[in-house]
Amino acid sequence: VQREAWVVERIGRDIGGRLHTGRNRGESIRTILPRLFFRNVLHEEQRALLRLVRALHERAGPVREALAPVYHHLQHAGFTTLGEYLLAWASNLLPHLDRLAAADGRLSISPPPQTGRKIPVEIARSVGQRLGFARAATLRQEMHVTEDQFGDPFFALTATAVALSRMAQDFRIWMTSEFDFLDIADAHASGSS
Repeated sequence: VQREAWVVERIGRDIGGRLHTGRNRGESIRTILPRLFFRNVLHEEQRALLRLVRALHERAGPVREALAPVYHHLQHAGFTTLGEYLLAWASNLLPHLDRLAAADGRLSISPPPQTGRKIPVEIARSVGQRLGFARAATLRQEMHVTEDQFGDPFFALTATAVALSRMAQDFRIWMTSEFDFLDIADAHASGSS
């Protein structure tokens, strides 16, 4: 820490204040790296889910009035339109976008500037900003004594995966020869095993 402060005094804050960036420290493994990893995964999931919602919306337009049966446990339960059916799935997926964004927001915290260091606070904050964090923690323990950085994203990703598997199961049944409502491209199909 003292060497970093000495270098900052000699060559200036703009360059010298970045010496600690990328250094392998214990807090990096417990706090920064998991947050960066999960934030990236959450962003990728959000983008993929948004593409799916848009695709469902686009596919629903042309079949907005096409009658389709409603099944409950494979028993006839009424009628709807294919457009409404597809839009219902899109609507059911929208809260997952919010859940993923909320988990990301709770992870968007960089470590606070350490007290007692001679590295200026604004440089420490700018490193967090360059890494994409929305704010710096106010207390060091805020970064270390929390399981949220693992539990929050796991829950959001698992809930999204469950919703997607429900939709996929529905589509899988609808594409069988007994129903023949959907035709899924070979790229998305698998063998019986």
